[in-house]
Amino acid sequence: MTTGLIAIAFTFFSYATKDTTVHRENMNGYDYHLFQGTPAWTIAKAVEDQDTAKIIEIVAKNKQMLEARDPKFGETLLAIAVMTLKYNSAKTLLALGADPNSQDKYAGSSPLMEAAGILLTDSLQYGSNPKYLKLLLKYGGDPNAEQKGPRPPGYGVRETPLLEACSSGYLDLVKLLVDAGAKINYNNGQTPLFNAVISAYTSPDVVLYLIEKGADYKKPFMKNIKGQDIYITDMMRDWHYDLNSPAYFKKMQLVDFLKKNGMDYRSTKIPEEDFDQYPKEYLEKY
Repeated sequence: MTTGLIAIAFTFFSYATKDTTVHRENMNGYDYHLFQGTPAWTIAKAVEDQDTAKIIEIVAKNKQMLEARDPKFGETLLAIAVMTLKYNSAKTLLALGADPNSQDKYAGSSPLMEAAGILLTDSLQYGSNPKYLKLLLKYGGDPNAEQKGPRPPGYGVRETPLLEACSSGYLDLVKLLVDAGAKINYNNGQTPLFNAVISAYTSPDVVLYLIEKGADYKKPFMKNIKGQDIYITDMMRDWHYDLNSPAYFKKMQLVDFLKKNGMDYRSTKIPEEDFDQYPKEYLEKY
């Protein structure tokens, strides 16, 4: 489970009672019923209910419950607590010794990695929810941990918390990780700056911040099908902000900065499809 795969609603609320028997093959990674029939089922229900006294009571008798894993994804209860916004449960589990870096057995995601990406917010909208990331970092979350272990089909480069945050496009999450020591120029085939550039459809804030903090913006990100190097200036052609919007002026700020440092955005090729979608006046300025 990674945050980039969030595409389901609250199916864990869909059962008549917690003890209704359900089949794991139909469950997603947000479902506490994953623990049904395991020794951790009682504490799983307590975590879902945010019954912190019960959680403390159970862990006092059996500390191994902190690292209990569901049989399908190998997720810990701390990870599910983060993904389902059970803040009091997550805080209690961490205070009792739960590991914020413990990775699942599905794709190598951890509670910290989940918190570093897009979560549901308290208003039940997808977005930035930094209080979970703050909490996990406080209890020893590693901002530079990389996904390990087996990989399911279709998964690409292994993520880190900062790569996840840069993909989310939320500056507050990125700042928290950088302040905690995340490596700006980490590179395992993708970099934080690359993820920020391809995710900057609404604003270049994260890109500007990473460059300000020392991200290497002069290296090519990739090669195209012709074997030509693709630079940040080429990829910025995909940023179609409304002219005179705050995002547009930030883009122009970056355009000026790059030109002063030997990288001319205006000399890059405008994608052919843009000529069919945007008026000439826009293409002359964007």
